[in-house]
Amino acid sequence: MRLFSIVGFIAAAGCATQTSDPFTSDTQTVVMARRGGFAPTPAAGSTCAPMDETYTLVVATGQLSWQVCTSATLGGVYKFQPGSATPSASALSSLEESLHGLGAPAGPCAADIADKIVFHTTTGDTTITSAQCIPGEMAVFTVIHTIAP
Repeated sequence: MRLFSIVGFIAAAGCATQTSDPFTSDTQTVVMARRGGFAPTPAAGSTCAPMDETYTLVVATGQLSWQVCTSATLGGVYKFQPGSATPSASALSSLEESLHGLGAPAGPCAADIADKIVFHTTTGDTTITSAQCIPGEMAVFTVIHTIAP
């Protein structure tokens, strides 16, 4: 069961700054992680918490893999569920377009979730912490959720 967080913005904390498109022509992989959210405490024996998901896009192959924390029941035992898929050309194009569409933060914000996006390139990494603060971030995860569970 997938739990979606309720995002609460508070004008108090800062977000990472970003001034140019981090999804460059030499990007090899993109790792997108989402943690936190207003969710129930997982039951004893859980190996992860609700709203703990990581997606990895291998740019050269278009392969998307993931590890998503799930439970069969609300408040039940949560465990990671791995998966992978090769998105259709249309879905991959939408994902790449959404990654190019990431903007600079509009201002200070905070939320109940902590998103992080890392662009691994041939010349180094670009990491966007507090990615939930930047315009276009929701579009990235919306596209991902059309491909992955």
